[in-house]
Amino acid sequence: RELKDFFNASSLDEKLERMRPEASAGIQQGIDAFLGAKRGLGVGADASQIADLLTILTDLRTKIINTLQDNPVGGSDADVANRQIQRLAEVDLEKYAFVLLSQVENCITGAGGLGQGSHLWGSVLQATLMAVRHVALSRWDAVECDAICNDLQELQERASSGHLTITKGNDDSLRIVAVMERARRVASMYSDAMLNVFNDRATSLGAALGVDHRAAQVYCESEIRASVVFQLSKMCSAALKTIREATGSVWDALVAGDVEGLLVEVDRIEPGHLPSGPEAANGMILLVHRADGDEEVSAAGEG
Repeated sequence: RELKDFFNASSLDEKLERMRPEASAGIQQGIDAFLGAKRGLGVGADASQIADLLTILTDLRTKIINTLQDNPVGGSDADVANRQIQRLAEVDLEKYAFVLLSQVENCITGAGGLGQGSHLWGSVLQATLMAVRHVALSRWDAVECDAICNDLQELQERASSGHLTITKGNDDSLRIVAVMERARRVASMYSDAMLNVFNDRATSLGAALGVDHRAAQVYCESEIRASVVFQLSKMCSAALKTIREATGSVWDALVAGDVEGLLVEVDRIEPGHLPSGPEAANGMILLVHRADGDEEVSAAGEG
């Protein structure tokens, strides 16, 4: 155990069990609820079960963070050690939330998409709500996140009661488009802020340590892709795609503007599959047939 503590190699379950004796009654109940639901989640769990576990996880992380904020730093060595294990536990809870969001997305893919009358809408709205709550817990634009959560909560309740309808021009469709675009903007702004703060520093530090230049360049982007924000963005895109198709508009402008360059048709964005040399000297505009959101554009080639 001492070696695990030294290298921070304890599992999430172990961290929660260790903090239980000194935790409040509310946190202890949250730990019991989370561990029980986690152990009961089978291999073939559906999106509803996964979203319910994500909700329990988010509630537990909220309680831990509130406790950390209410109790000032300092005290005895035991208090400091307990505070540290609480902080490590809430960080691991956020990491596990990423896994659960990915599993909800896999359920969407396995079902062939959301569809206008899909039973998955309730779970998707619930999972998106929890993802936004995690962003707020990380103290990013809490006011905007709270407003988004209120809208998502109402829509999720309508879906759970069977009253949510997705048709062209109806209120539910318009509200989902609005709230998903707001949530995706929050995710985009968070990602931009991360890149602005850490990208140049990571590149400089990588050069000083002799790290491969491309690896250093994509370090910050890889951290974003491993975060809840990335899954939030993908969840919003999946919902918006369904709404666009239902309303007859399948194109979604991510960034409006004018561009110039060589128009190139490719199947996927992969290293070695793009033109190079003089053709790419003035930049390229890619018409991509398939994309899953995990592509490393900067690593695919120049231009």
